[in-house]
Amino acid sequence: MGFFFIFITSAITCLSLLSSGKFFNNTILYKQEKNFFELLIFGIIFLSFLALVINFVFSLNPIFNLVFIIFPIFYYIFFQNKYYKNELIKISIISALVVILISLENTNRPDAGLYHLPFINILNENNLIVGITNLHFRFGHISILQYISAIFNNLIYGSNGILIPPAIFFLSLIGYFFHNLLNKKEDNLIQYFSFVFLSYCLINMNRYSSWGNDDFASILFFICIIETYKLYNNFNLKALSVLTLFCSFAFLIKTFFIITFLMPLYLFLKNYKNIILIKILNPINFFTLFFIFFSLFKNFLNSSCFLFPLEFTCLFGFEWSLTKIAINNISDISEAWAKAFPDYIYKNLNFSEYISNFYWVSTWLDSHFKIILKNILILIPIILIYNFFIKIKISNSQKKFCLEMLVLLIILCTMWFIKFPLLRFGEGFLVTLVTFFFIALNIIKINFINLKKFKIIFISILITVILIKNFVRIYDNFEYKYVDYPWPKKNSYSNENKLIEYTSIINSDEIIYYEPKVENNLCMYGKAPCASIGVNKYFFKNNEMRINKDKFFIFDKFVIINK
Repeated sequence: MGFFFIFITSAITCLSLLSSGKFFNNTILYKQEKNFFELLIFGIIFLSFLALVINFVFSLNPIFNLVFIIFPIFYYIFFQNKYYKNELIKISIISALVVILISLENTNRPDAGLYHLPFINILNENNLIVGITNLHFRFGHISILQYISAIFNNLIYGSNGILIPPAIFFLSLIGYFFHNLLNKKEDNLIQYFSFVFLSYCLINMNRYSSWGNDDFASILFFICIIETYKLYNNFNLKALSVLTLFCSFAFLIKTFFIITFLMPLYLFLKNYKNIILIKILNPINFFTLFFIFFSLFKNFLNSSCFLFPLEFTCLFGFEWSLTKIAINNISDISEAWAKAFPDYIYKNLNFSEYISNFYWVSTWLDSHFKIILKNILILIPIILIYNFFIKIKISNSQKKFCLEMLVLLIILCTMWFIKFPLLRFGEGFLVTLVTFFFIALNIIKINFINLKKFKIIFISILITVILIKNFVRIYDNFEYKYVDYPWPKKNSYSNENKLIEYTSIINSDEIIYYEPKVENNLCMYGKAPCASIGVNKYFFKNNEMRINKDKFFIFDKFVIINK
C-alpha cells in the first residue's frame, strides 16, 4: 500500500508541475513550443518562485499548500487537456520511476539532516524569519529547491510529500537529454552532447540518497550548454531570455553557479548589434529579474548578506547582522573544507592560512583530486564508445563554437579551482570541459561503425542496469520495517527512522528554538526552528552564544546578543 501511495502522490505532483509549466509557457514564454520535460522544468521554476514570494507573508503549511495541487489540476482539466492521453502515460512512467528511485532510501547525508530538511520544516511552519542564519549559519546557504519541496507537504500527502519533487526534477532534467536523443530533427552535436551528459548522469548521479543541491545545478548547467549551442548560429532574443532564466535557476540552486551568467553574456555581446534593446524588456526577463530580486532580498533578511557569506555583499548595521569576523570565518572555513582541510595532516595552519598561497594544493591532490578523477574519467570510455559507433561530421561553425566554449569553460574551471575545488561545486564545468576538449582534439573523427541506433541501445542498457540495482536494493531491504515505511528516511538516519528527541531553548516562557538532545544528532525533519548543537561554535566568540527572538514588522527575528 505504501508503494502505491508513493505512486499516486508522484502522479498528482507531476500533473501539478506539468500544468504549472503549461501556464507559465502560455503566460510568460509566449506559448513557445516546449516538450513534456521542459514543461515540467518550467513548472518547477514557476512554483518555486510562487513559494518564495508567498513565504514572505505566509507559512507554506499543509492547508495552504493545497492550492499548489488544486489550482494547477483545475487549470489542466479545463484548459490544457488536449494531449492528456499521451501526457498521462508519461506521468505514469515517471511516477513508477519515482517509486523505484526513492522507496526504502535515505535522504542525502549529512546535508539533508543538517540544513535541507530543517529549513523545509521552518518553511512549513513559519513565514520568513529575519536573521535565521544567526541560529544556524548553513541556513544562509539555502537553495530554491527547498521551497519547491516545502509546498508539497499538504493535507493529502502529509509531510512525506516533500520527498517527491527532487526525484521528479531529476527525471525531468535527464528526460530533456533523452528527448534530444529521440528527436531526429536535432543536429549531430546536440545529440552528442545529450548522449554524453545523459550517460554521465545515469552512471554517477543515479542514487536518490546522493542528491544534494549541487547535482541539480550541474545537470541544469549541461542544459544551459546545449541551449547556448542552439543560440550560437540561430540567435533569438526570447530563447536568450529562456537561457538566462535557466542560468538564474542554477544560481538560485547553488550560489557558486552565478558564474554561468557568462554564457548568456557571451551570446549577448556576440549578437548585440542585432538586438533591439527595447525587446529585452520582455515578460521572461521581467520574471527572471523579480525572481532574483526576491531571492537576494530574502538572503539579506536571512543573513544581512545578499550573497552569503561574501563580505562585500553584506550590510553590518542591522540588529540581525552577523559580524565581519563571523562572515570571514564562515567564508574561510567553507573554502578550506572545499580544499580538503579535514585531510590536512600537520594542522599547523589555521583556516585562513591554509587557503592562502596554495598551501592546500598538496593535500587536495592526495584527497579530493583522486575523487574527481574517479568520477570524471568515466567520460573517456563514454566518448570513445560513442565515436566508435556513431559517425558524425563537425562543421567549421561547430568547431568555432566548441573552441570558443572551451576557452569559456577553462575560465569557469579556473575560477572553480581557485575558490571551491570540490567535485560537487564544479562537476558540471569539469564534465563539459572534458567533453569539449575531446572535440578540440578531433577525437570525434575516429569512427569504425555507423550504428545509428547505438545511442538508444547504450542508454537503454544503462537504464536497465540502474533499475536492476534499485530493484535489488528494494528486495534486500523489503523486510526491514520502519517509521514511514517505505518512504525515504527523513526523521532520522537510524534503522527505525524514529523522530529524534529535541531540547527546547526557552526564554521568558517562550520556546525560542530547538536543539537535538544528542549532540551528534542532526535536526532532520521534526520540530522547527532547529539548530544542531554547536553548529556555530567555529564562527563566534568562545563563550556561550545567547540568541534572542524578537519581531521585525511581520517577521520573527533572531539576533545574537553577545556577538
